[in-house]
Amino acid sequence: DNVQKINVLMNNAGGGGYPSRELTVDGYERTFQSCHLGHFLLTARLFEEGMLNQDNSKSNGGGCTVINVSSVSHRCAEAWHFKEGDDKPEDLEYGYDFDNMNCEIIYPGGEAYFQAKLANILFTKELQRRADMQQQPTSNDG
Repeated sequence: DNVQKINVLMNNAGGGGYPSRELTVDGYERTFQSCHLGHFLLTARLFEEGMLNQDNSKSNGGGCTVINVSSVSHRCAEAWHFKEGDDKPEDLEYGYDFDNMNCEIIYPGGEAYFQAKLANILFTKELQRRADMQQQPTSNDG
């Protein structure tokens, strides 16, 4: 078990704006899978397999740094969907559309890309939250 641990993992993919919704062989919308699900799965599997350096000591580099490249266009992700051709509501909310993750309700142009890039941000924040929890000392009131 003399396997070199990964110290830096960089996830980056861009692509989208396809004219129509297309599914991958895995059954996911093409943009979402290539721009987010691939990153998520790779990082999760490497973590599960113990391939990421989790030694947080300074002498060992402080653990693995995971870099998830996103895009400023994540700010364009609309938190709800409406039918193509309808006027956008005046009170349109921006954020993640959990009801339309795979674009099965509606496939609006670049929205799949915006949602995938927002998913990158949310995933990165959750990774950091979990890393912070692992680094905090636990107390024993026993």
